[in-house]
Amino acid sequence: MKNRIFLYLFVFAALICLFMVVSNGKMQKSMDAKIQNLQASNADLKDSLQNSQLNVLDMQYFSLENNDDALAYYDHLELEDPSRYISDKLLETNEAKG
Repeated sequence: MKNRIFLYLFVFAALICLFMVVSNGKMQKSMDAKIQNLQASNADLKDSLQNSQLNVLDMQYFSLENNDDALAYYDHLELEDPSRYISDKLLETNEAKG
């Protein structure tokens, strides 16, 4: 009788171990797929960030504050804020006369 209890206990423990091995194998495959998906997403986000940084650099290149040649052109006017002056003059050209 005692031997049968140990035999059933051994079979039950073996089934639990088999279940855990199969379950962990499936979980490992699922985690690997999730990691690869996140790595691809991370690469896409890095590319997007790099493109955004390039766009910001392009915008800074064409801004008046970072363009020394354009600022030198307006030095003779001795303006406190040349960008404000230029925007005001542009708005004046849009006003209706009369």
